[in-house]
Amino acid sequence: MGTRVLSYYGADMDESKNYARINSLVKALKTLETLSLQPKWGLAELTARLGMPKTTVCRLIYTLEEMGYVSQEKVRGEYSLTSKLFQLGSQVINHSGLVDLARPDCLKLRSTVGETVNLCIPHETDMLVVDIQVGNHPLRQDTKIGVGFSMIRSASGRAYLAFLKNPEAEELLERIREEEKLPKKEWQSLLGELDETKEGGIGYDNEEIFSGVRCVAAPIFDHQTNVVATISVSAPVVRLNGKILAKMADAVVETASEISTRLGVPRYPHPHGKEAKAS
Repeated sequence: MGTRVLSYYGADMDESKNYARINSLVKALKTLETLSLQPKWGLAELTARLGMPKTTVCRLIYTLEEMGYVSQEKVRGEYSLTSKLFQLGSQVINHSGLVDLARPDCLKLRSTVGETVNLCIPHETDMLVVDIQVGNHPLRQDTKIGVGFSMIRSASGRAYLAFLKNPEAEELLERIREEEKLPKKEWQSLLGELDETKEGGIGYDNEEIFSGVRCVAAPIFDHQTNVVATISVSAPVVRLNGKILAKMADAVVETASEISTRLGVPRYPHPHGKEAKAS
């Protein structure tokens, strides 16, 4: 006689799975899958294919449209998928293999500068550390993998935001502005930092994340020249001056360019053409 598997709730496993399933999410995913079968759909045709009530389909489509996954043609009113799903898929592909792909270059950069190297990706309005190569100096600021920090105030975040394409950049900056709730003058100053980053091709912070530590960061691009990550070097200010920062900046940009090439970028978008700021 077979053994019946019980869940934590004391019910049969199949029953617990059905209990945990979110039916509205299942319907939304089925809608996305169906929309992908052809370029455009009329509402009546889509409703018939899905076999759902028209009011349910309308609510699903409205939600997906609001989230940016579906668009409606103005003339005929037909619905189609946007490129957002493709963008999500591209990010998964890039991020899933990014650490392994970039690690040799990160190790080389650490060997060159002797300081801690961080590989970061965007997450909401923060930058998330996904890999670290710790420097060989006893005096250093060690960050942990999985730690997140403010985009607008960090070197990595500025390197990412400065090269993020519109309209995504404008939308993200608006979210950051609402979260930070900064006075207009301070917000304008931070936007000025982004302009300088875009002009020079590299981002800096000035002890805004960790007291006594500065960071130099450069953007990493994918095969479509979209910024997908950043590479940075952090070091205590006691070991830094203008000349050392400039050398670190050159090394960071060179590494970012090499990683971007591995990701398939046709040409690294911005040569490093601006001297590093002295501390």
